[in-house]
Amino acid sequence: MVYSGFRVFWVCAIIGASACSEAPNAANEAPVDPVPGRYEISQSGKMFGMKGRDDNKKPTSMCVKPFEAANFPYKLAEAYAGLSPACTKKRDPRQGNVITGAVSCPADQKMAAGMNDFAYDGKIAPEKVSVSIQIKFNAELLEGKMSEAEIKQLKLGMKAMEHARLIIEATRTGDC
Repeated sequence: MVYSGFRVFWVCAIIGASACSEAPNAANEAPVDPVPGRYEISQSGKMFGMKGRDDNKKPTSMCVKPFEAANFPYKLAEAYAGLSPACTKKRDPRQGNVITGAVSCPADQKMAAGMNDFAYDGKIAPEKVSVSIQIKFNAELLEGKMSEAEIKQLKLGMKAMEHARLIIEATRTGDC
């Protein structure tokens, strides 16, 4: 049987494309913990002026001790949202090298009533952890505490923040 060069090209192209399109899935990998050591932590994603957040801030670093390594990816995400002891944290079962969870925090009672939710997911590698955080404002702004113009401005900012994702990455730079 004689194959034309054109037919062989397309068969190879289809086989090659399907082989190349299968990216590794971190959820199916054997679980690893971050290697203890010094990690440089950076964040990206506009947080639209959230108090205490500076999008242009230089990366910070921290030392991860051996006993902290397994929880480090979760704490990376939870520390961002979990600013109050009143916050509740829910960690989903780990799937390979993927983590997911959520943090719910009460709104500032001077301006709103209810809870605000922070959902996160992340990927773990021996020398790098990356988490992505999505915010959902479920709290209701309190009428009479602010002017209508302030409420309108806050609602616009909250809606914009809900459409943004904050990415926090920690990359190992060496020993402590």
